[in-house]
Amino acid sequence: MISSETPRRKSGPIAYKRDEKLLADWRPALPLFLSKLALVAVLTLAVLGPLFVTYNLLAWLGSAVASMLLYVFLFDDHLEWFRRRDDVWILTDQRLIFANPDDDNSPAYVHLAQITRVRRFMWWAVNVKLDNGMTTTLKYVPNGKLVQQSIRAARDNIAPHFPK
Repeated sequence: MISSETPRRKSGPIAYKRDEKLLADWRPALPLFLSKLALVAVLTLAVLGPLFVTYNLLAWLGSAVASMLLYVFLFDDHLEWFRRRDDVWILTDQRLIFANPDDDNSPAYVHLAQITRVRRFMWWAVNVKLDNGMTTTLKYVPNGKLVQQSIRAARDNIAPHFPK
């Protein structure tokens, strides 16, 4: 087996099969996380904003910031980046591999033949549905459309010894 070390790995190296070829790898991008966070914070403001109706612009701005911060901190969304920032998604000609040095179940993988659907979710995620009904999400990966197309192309071109 060939192995490759990912940064700050606690659980050990990722083991590749001898005939496995690396096609692509993706890591989360902070700007995508921040744009998603901003969108959800603004939606929270839209919902909670009417509760703070005032004719004083300064008071309204204060309540706007307060409602956005309420979402960010109340629902622990600000901590999600710390959980996801070390994610690595590796696409080979046989598998989609997930690795995160802080995840006890890492590395984990699925054979490309198990992937039944690949869809983008908004601009910040790609959902991968498996033949057992489970779904996994690649969060905050840049250029989600290219990620989606790459996974589909790899799945559609899997070696003959992997049944579709």
